[in-house]
Parts: sequence; structure tokens; C-alpha cells
Amino acid sequence: MKISLLTDAPKHNLALMKISAWHKANGDKVTLNAPIFPADYTYASILFEKNIGKYRADEYGGPAYVDRQHRLPNDIESMRPDYGLFGGTNYSLGYSYRPCDNDCGFCSVPKMEHPDRDHHSIFEFHNPEFDTICLLNNNTFQDPRWRDTFEEIWSENLMVRDENGYDLR
Repeated sequence: MKISLLTDAPKHNLALMKISAWHKANGDKVTLNAPIFPADYTYASILFEKNIGKYRADEYGGPAYVDRQHRLPNDIESMRPDYGLFGGTNYSLGYSYRPCDNDCGFCSVPKMEHPDRDHHSIFEFHNPEFDTICLLNNNTFQDPRWRDTFEEIWSENLMVRDENGYDLR
């Protein structure tokens, strides 16, 4: 089967990386951001509301669709990301904790449906070939087990690439 993945994400898109890994594990051919690729099935994951309607796909998701969030099926959600999808990704990428219970007016995170409210080990997504990890957590320190996350990072002597910041309230 031929799978097309479309996104407006400038660097990476974790959902599409997991979808890609699942399809490749099932023997499918996957392409990224090739809208004229003759695909059997197309996914679009949109980050920015201004891009809603820009892509034609069989299935839509992403933060731009706050009013109709789609969760990945558990068998896809549990996949280790396809780090080759975005080319040049040389760090592990994922969540150890997704939710944020703050209700900041500028932020859509509290309105989003999260796959779970559980703590996850970095080893669910960490590629041991990389010496750097990027936590996408929305609020790491609201996780009662945040210290476990950092113990794992320290035990592997990993550098942290920070893209979300840390709320110490």
C-alpha cells in the first residue's frame, strides 16, 4: 500500500512519525509532503489553523483541529517514531507526560484530548543511537514522576533539547 503523509510542521511531527513507523512495519511505502504522490491513503496532520483546508487527505488530525481531536489507535501510539521520516532528525523525540492542567488563555493544550495522563519512560521512544532527547511534554513538572524522567536521562548521559520550556509554578 502507498501512504502519503502531509503536514505543515516545520521540523517534525510525532504523530506522523508513529504512523510512518506503523505502516513501514506493515510493509507499506510511505512518503512525506508529496501531495501529488498517487497514494492509496493520505493522512494530514495540521498544526496551524490557517492551514485547515490546504491539504487533501483521507484522514485529518493535529492541534489545528481542537474541536475534533483524533487519537491514534493504541497500536500506532505505542510505536517508536520513524526518525528517518523528516531526514536529519538526530535526537529522540517524545512525551514522558502529555497533559497540562493550567488554563492559560493563549494556549490550546488544555482543550486538547490527550492519549493518556500517565507517566511514560523515555525508553518507549528513545533511540539509543542518539545522545540527545527532546521532550515534547506540555508541563513536565506537573507529572508526579518528573524526577523519574530526569533519572532516566541522566542514567543514559543524554543532552536535552528543550522546545517547550518548563513551568515551575
